[in-house]
Amino acid sequence: MEAECEKSEQNHPNTIRTNALIKRVKQSEIYYVITGGGIEDGETPEEAARRAAKEELGVDVMIKGLVHTEKWNSLQYYFQAEISGGEFGKGIGEEMNGKNEAKGKYIPIWVNVTELTELPLRPKSIIDKIFSLL
Repeated sequence: MEAECEKSEQNHPNTIRTNALIKRVKQSEIYYVITGGGIEDGETPEEAARRAAKEELGVDVMIKGLVHTEKWNSLQYYFQAEISGGEFGKGIGEEMNGKNEAKGKYIPIWVNVTELTELPLRPKSIIDKIFSLL
């Protein structure tokens, strides 16, 4: 399960489209992913996306719609979402505490949509789906 967060005009005064990503630093490798994780028993993909946004980014989101599904490790669901509360960068998930060196660091960041093609974003195929929303 994956969740794309779009910064709304309420949370960001200018109209540049940005995406919330997780910068992964694992050993000597740096790459970026859209926030997400597994779907727990009894959860819908939308519920899992909301939970992952809270755990990894520290924000509450309203799901605006399904953008894409893709088989990447497991079936991934990518949603467009709008922040409705919380504080960006204050994720409460266990991966956010930085104590598990084997998993590396998870760093929530904002990235301008025009910079996505320059980053080692995984999976790369999601970039075209994000651009189709503009």
